[in-house]
Amino acid sequence: RFKRYPRSARKDGVTGVVVVKFVIRKNGKVESSEVINSSGDPRLDQEAVEMLVRASPFASIPDELSSSHLELTLPVEFSLNPTRKLF
Repeated sequence: RFKRYPRSARKDGVTGVVVVKFVIRKNGKVESSEVINSSGDPRLDQEAVEMLVRASPFASIPDELSSSHLELTLPVEFSLNPTRKLF
């Protein structure tokens, strides 16, 4: 829903997986994000980071976790294969 395939990358047939690490504050807003494993193409890497911005805010961190932030790592796959994956 928030991920977009960069038009120029799609046209060039570029695929790859970007691994991003990001921190969510207690209120669900993204505090920081960084690419920790590049896809090899800066267009895909940039889109993975921009996707997090568009998806923010996430759900608030539950009080039971008693944490002011949550650090997550997420692989973002860019594939031209029409097969849809569940996860």
